[in-house]
Amino acid sequence: MSFEIKALHPSNQDDFFQLFENDNFDHQREWGSCYCRFYHTNCTMDEWKRRNAMFNRADAVSAILEGSMHGFLAYENDECVGWVNASSILNYPRIFEDIPKLYRDSQIALVICFVIEERHRQQHVASRLLDHAIHYFFEQGYHAIMALPRESSVPEHNYRGFTQMYLDRGFKEVEKGIYLLKKPL
Repeated sequence: MSFEIKALHPSNQDDFFQLFENDNFDHQREWGSCYCRFYHTNCTMDEWKRRNAMFNRADAVSAILEGSMHGFLAYENDECVGWVNASSILNYPRIFEDIPKLYRDSQIALVICFVIEERHRQQHVASRLLDHAIHYFFEQGYHAIMALPRESSVPEHNYRGFTQMYLDRGFKEVEKGIYLLKKPL
């Protein structure tokens, strides 16, 4: 299958929102209200649980318009079928407690969330999005890309990507659960 990958931009934000607003979250309904904002916040879990879909959607609109939310959309025949949230690690305050300060660097990117339209799962859409993100960040001069995969027996719960997908692309585990791909200098 041939997929076209495009950077998230105000001109294609409706495709991003449609991906979240279609029936992609039967396995985890509350994820449909996230709009990929969870890792961009540092509010408490109680505060996060009080945020509703309308609030998160409005927050995502603002972040897209101001250019603080980045990632890539996958298209097949002009239909948006996938998304990866990927940006400078400094844009994800939620994870700061989980990673050593050594990795909090503006020249390190983070690939954190994949959303794949249900009919397109198991068709390597996430792999294509990851390949594009790797190429993009190294072209932009980033020194490394980080991934934080979690393994679950429920495939849909592996929204951060499968460990093997990262290992196949040269990522190495640098600390327990932290995988890093460094740009050769």
